[in-house]
Amino acid sequence: MVCGRAGIAVSLAARSSFSPHTGPTLGFPTNRPILLSNILNRLSSIIRARRFHLPAAADESADLRGVRELIEREEFLQAFRRTRELATAGATERNLFYFQGHCLCHLGRHSEAVDAYAQEIQHHPDHAMAADAHRALQKATEKGSRPVASGSDRSWHTSLPRETLGTIQKALHHYEYRGVPMLKNPFDVALYPMLLWATKPRTLIEIGSKSGGSALWFGDQFQSFGIDAHVYSVDIVKVETVQHPRVTFFEGDGRNLALTFSPEFMAELPRPLLVIEDADHSYETSSAALKFFHPHLRPGEYIVIEDGIISDLENDPNCNSGPHRALKEFLARHGDAYEIDAAYCDFFGANMTWCTNGFLKRLPIRG
Repeated sequence: MVCGRAGIAVSLAARSSFSPHTGPTLGFPTNRPILLSNILNRLSSIIRARRFHLPAAADESADLRGVRELIEREEFLQAFRRTRELATAGATERNLFYFQGHCLCHLGRHSEAVDAYAQEIQHHPDHAMAADAHRALQKATEKGSRPVASGSDRSWHTSLPRETLGTIQKALHHYEYRGVPMLKNPFDVALYPMLLWATKPRTLIEIGSKSGGSALWFGDQFQSFGIDAHVYSVDIVKVETVQHPRVTFFEGDGRNLALTFSPEFMAELPRPLLVIEDADHSYETSSAALKFFHPHLRPGEYIVIEDGIISDLENDPNCNSGPHRALKEFLARHGDAYEIDAAYCDFFGANMTWCTNGFLKRLPIRG
């Protein structure tokens, strides 16, 4: 049994039994995907029929009976507040935390519902319905494990449906941040803040400024997170119309970065360093950026190569877009020094990012 408003799919083992301790179960078929919204509808029908999951116990307290009545009237917020008051007062009566979990499900607070069901099981280990609810809801909401794989073990394609991919690609050309064009898709707009928070870079070098929107956004992200960092953004045409105290724009060639970043400049940069290559999507520029930054990157630091997604946009079965070709050649030479970090590439699904197989993490030097 699982409830909630979100459309998350999960396979549940169905039960059709009834007992004085378990009450009616939801009766979904075994090993088939089930939407949380469908489960919620089934639960609501049970409640409306006044056949709530557990028959009233002979020793049920007046307080818990009041909670049950609130749930039967679908007053879930009031019922939850009452269960919280009772729990704060030290009550551990059977069904208290089960009812609380049920209310939290309906309020869309699924992780808290998992904890409530766990408390019911802790106090009443024989509570079969709480065990069912805990197991199913945990299954439905768990992040799941995605192994970090090398390029040779991974597909270079995105799992995003082609029609959706095309729609997003068209829309992102019209996306702005604070009135400045920022050509970012919704997946990477979500992934980059996670990467910034996890690594807390002191320096971000961006190859490809375009209009300056992404550099502006990165500067604001650092400010919001309280990270003492600076963004250096390079383009063949220097951005002159955007100002930010954490951002410096340069004019420079992504294919000859040594003219912009001297050895002394690179050596004096505050660390950690994050590099994002988002220039002209060509093999030559992506390859040059990888070669230039390779000797400067330290273990734990990242270089992100954007726009490998072009392979899918162009329907290339061999995934030989400029960024992908550069990545494949680079990893063939330096694969023991980097890993494709699937925690970011696959967070929303396999390569559901425009940086397909492009989040490279520098590994510790071996031997």
